[in-house]
Amino acid sequence: MRNIYISDTGKDDQDGLTSKTPIHSWARYLKIKSGSDNLVLIGDPETILKRLYAEIEKRMRKPEAGSRG
Repeated sequence: MRNIYISDTGKDDQDGLTSKTPIHSWARYLKIKSGSDNLVLIGDPETILKRLYAEIEKRMRKPEAGSRG
């Protein structure tokens, strides 16, 4: 099990494996996560979680490619 670090100042071109190299987005987390990784928030948890929830909600509303609606 490893820690994946995420922050409002993180960058998605980083690996997220240390507090010095946090990622920024939920999309990036989904790309690099494996098994039972821990998600570690750096900074104000309320602010980060609001941003991540908004990103997740936006992704859920986005129609799937090739779907008819």
